Amino acid sequence: MGIGNNNSTTSAEKMIFPAEQGMTLALSRQDFDNVLNSVNDLFFVLNRAGVILYVNQRVCTRLGHSETELLGRPFLSIYPAKSRAKAEHIMATTSASFHHVVFNTRNGTEITVETRVFPGVWNGDEVQFCVMRDLSTATLMDEKFLWVFNNSPVLMAISSVVDNRVLDVNNAFRDTLGYSHPEIIGRTITEIGIFVDPLMQARILKIVEGQGYARDLETSVRCKDGSIRYGLFSADCIIVEGKPCWLTTITDITIRKQAEKMLQDKRRRLAGIIEGTRVGTWEWNVQTGETLFNDRWAEITGYSLEEISPTSIATWIELSHPDDLQLSNELLNKHFRGEIDYYECETRMRHKNGSWVWVLDRGRVIDWTGDSKPLLMLGTHQDITIRKQGELSLIDNMQQLQKTRDEMIQFEKEAAVGRLVVGVAHELLNPVSIISSRLQFMEDEQLPEHAREGVRICREQLQRIVKISQELNQLSAAPPRALVSGDLLQIISLSITMCELRLHEDQIHVFYTPPPEKVSVKMEQDSLLKAMTHLILNACDALQDAARKQLFISVQVPVGSDKAPVVRVIIADSGPGIAEADMDKLFDPFFSTKGPKMGTGLGLTICKKIVTAHKGTIHAENNTMGGATFSMEFPLSDA
Repeated sequence: MGIGNNNSTTSAEKMIFPAEQGMTLALSRQDFDNVLNSVNDLFFVLNRAGVILYVNQRVCTRLGHSETELLGRPFLSIYPAKSRAKAEHIMATTSASFHHVVFNTRNGTEITVETRVFPGVWNGDEVQFCVMRDLSTATLMDEKFLWVFNNSPVLMAISSVVDNRVLDVNNAFRDTLGYSHPEIIGRTITEIGIFVDPLMQARILKIVEGQGYARDLETSVRCKDGSIRYGLFSADCIIVEGKPCWLTTITDITIRKQAEKMLQDKRRRLAGIIEGTRVGTWEWNVQTGETLFNDRWAEITGYSLEEISPTSIATWIELSHPDDLQLSNELLNKHFRGEIDYYECETRMRHKNGSWVWVLDRGRVIDWTGDSKPLLMLGTHQDITIRKQGELSLIDNMQQLQKTRDEMIQFEKEAAVGRLVVGVAHELLNPVSIISSRLQFMEDEQLPEHAREGVRICREQLQRIVKISQELNQLSAAPPRALVSGDLLQIISLSITMCELRLHEDQIHVFYTPPPEKVSVKMEQDSLLKAMTHLILNACDALQDAARKQLFISVQVPVGSDKAPVVRVIIADSGPGIAEADMDKLFDPFFSTKGPKMGTGLGLTICKKIVTAHKGTIHAENNTMGGATFSMEFPLSDA
């Protein structure tokens, strides 16, 4: 589209010269000859006086002179008279720019060459290297050139160097911009008004005039219908029928620019969504562990991105709550195996101030390896701390309400039992005492054997009535008024000692693992001893018919818990366990899984009342041995 001088690097330069000037030739002579004789450029080596020291074969074949005729000859002598002054000026300045000079062959034919001169070293002497490119072969009548020119998808135009008027354009130029041939030929690009931005047109002209060529300058052009196309502009000087012309090209990048704009718009919208929703973003190379976080990801945990850089998957693991990592890994592996479409997990992360923040972690694998392993995974972090605090508060409130409800139900049960005890115990025990005395007199008399057996059974059942009455009294008794600090380990050891005879008779193996140091809790020793003893004897009852008779007692003091410090006492047996349907009724008054001769159904009720009076909790579950486990927790005291 009508602009300046060709300044492309010649083949000989690419193979011989480094980018900077003042180079030293490092090739062997044979390699040097092989390289320079393989190119189409004319190559000369001149001494400081301008005498020819070396030429490649292309010089001899193009100029028609033998090597012998040229070596030792002044370089300027091979130029026609009209070109010697310009050639002399080029040699004197050793300019890095390209220059067009007319040359004569031996038979007198003029050819135009593009000349460039560099200083260098030849066999230890300072010399000048002269590289020439023959421009006379690029004519409009060249069939190959014409075919490429007319069929290329790139917009191409040829214009005069003298007045910048268009001489010819190719089909792509006409079809893309919508102009007919007569509307273009003989006019300048400025007259046609192709460039959208005059300032860009002026910049391109300045670049071409300054360096003699242009390469891939991004610009925009206007079509005849007013639409805009985007392209990469390039320009070179060629010789057409002996006259210098501009060959200009525009590679249409409109589709690429539109795609880039769409991508930019998507990125801008995505950035707006991320900013508006205040989510942190992460990218994870699953195979290498490399990660990329945005600023918000770090801000959620109170850090700047610079403070946690360089980042990797280890950064995320280090900040994550250890109790949440297992669930997160399980969900990730399910996603990797294709069991779930997306990874989603609510997890805690350690804030810079030491607190824990809740995040909703979501993501999906978007790229897989050739062997179907996860490669690249993208996701977000959303701060849900306020929501989780509300949920946890609601859960705590509901649990507290349920606890209060359960306590009220239990209170009503105990109150009913208390009223029963108050109303019946006295009336019941007095007749029982009289009946028991009369039966004792009868045992002293000479009665038939069947009568004596009847008396014995009556006395046995009267003793059961007395035991129930006593336990009812214990159940309705007021809780201990004062709790004092004591060693829980002593209570447990004393309970085992009190049950030692029963454990020995039933051949039960006891495994007791107390901690090495004293465990202090607020207690009323007698009642707590009674509860511990009852639970051990309860386990002995369960183990009577067991194949393995094992009783495990352990005391655990959890370390590093967020909750108030507590001690956990676990009593577990290898018996038959507890039926699932009985779990919710275990601590109800008069409920028993034993036969009528073995229990009253009040022992566990009394145990729970004692544990609750010590501000503790008790619950039952089945264990991996098949038996039952009773767990109690008591708050630790400072003493």
